[in-house]
Amino acid sequence: MLQSMYRSQCILMGSVCWTGGQSATCRTTSSATSNLGLVIALLRRILPLPDDAIQQAVTSVSTSLAAFCTLGTYPTAAKEPLMAYYRKRRRYRGSSGSPLLNIATMTDPAWIGSAILAGIILFSSWLILPAVFQINPILKILTPLFEMIGSILALIFGFMAFMLFLARDTVPVTPSTTYKPAYQPPKPSQKLQNDNPSPYANPDHEQPIGWSLSLLRDLEWKRFEDLCNEYHRECGLRSTTTGLGADGGVDIRLFHRETGALIAVTQCKAWPDKPIGVELVRQLLGTMTHEKVPTGTFITNGTFTKPAEELAKEDRIILVDGMNFITLIERLPASSQARLLAFATEGDYTTPSCPHCGIKMVPRTNRTTGKKFWGCKNYTKYPPCKKILQMRKGTD
Repeated sequence: MLQSMYRSQCILMGSVCWTGGQSATCRTTSSATSNLGLVIALLRRILPLPDDAIQQAVTSVSTSLAAFCTLGTYPTAAKEPLMAYYRKRRRYRGSSGSPLLNIATMTDPAWIGSAILAGIILFSSWLILPAVFQINPILKILTPLFEMIGSILALIFGFMAFMLFLARDTVPVTPSTTYKPAYQPPKPSQKLQNDNPSPYANPDHEQPIGWSLSLLRDLEWKRFEDLCNEYHRECGLRSTTTGLGADGGVDIRLFHRETGALIAVTQCKAWPDKPIGVELVRQLLGTMTHEKVPTGTFITNGTFTKPAEELAKEDRIILVDGMNFITLIERLPASSQARLLAFATEGDYTTPSCPHCGIKMVPRTNRTTGKKFWGCKNYTKYPPCKKILQMRKGTD
């Protein structure tokens, strides 16, 4: 019996190792296949697998290892029977079967579990069990038998780990349930601000070919403030904007390009039909005091009142009205002027943006007074956006 098991072990390896002073040599495939019946009979007693699966696995092991010994290569087709069984185990994990196979395929990746199991079996059969069986004469006689069985099992699971490792990139792991995150961030292409042409935009506007005061006053409040920020960047300054403003106000902070220190604060107001009063200039002064900067700039596409101009002179605030802003843009190089013009007139630059959502607004009518105003498209969504802007003169 021991001799048969020893021959079975050698056949699984695809070679017969002769002791008695002779060197180990590799037998041919024909001598291995002639003794496959002994291996199959032994595996039927050890592993509760179907007969066809056992026969295919043993044949693949002997053939592939014999080819590996003679040619030094590993045939890819030899791993298919084991991988087919592995896929079945992954698909129906938890079904009844051999506990050893359940343990070997419970890890992910499975080749790690098979390798660990092979090492545990080999260590237990050759070290732990012989030490335990020394105290009992009867069990001591069976020590070679358990060593042989442990060697066969370790070889099987070791070879299984080897083939699973080679096929680790080809084994599909299909989860039974696909989970999706509760929140998915918007794609980079999905921006809040929508500059696509609006059907409510003024159709009388033609594509401008140069800068003018009328073009500057036609810009909606958000586009005008972004234009002011781009102007500072064209001047070589490092600038950042903060948030959306309900009355067309975002503060632009200017930083020193080398040191990164805050050097100035700029406030923008797209009020072409109403002069900027002293109250708004005082707000800029409060921002300067809070930010601890000595210089502030107020840019508008309209004009300033006399009291606002006097207050600005006292508190080192630079006021830039519509005409002065056009003059500053025209002092830039021609390439910078062209870039600013393309930026200002891209898409729909006349329909105002929602101060809260950033999307283009739509014209609505007050049912009581009949007066038209700009309303947000998200008014019908939940929660509704109730931001409104008054229409300029001549747009209704």
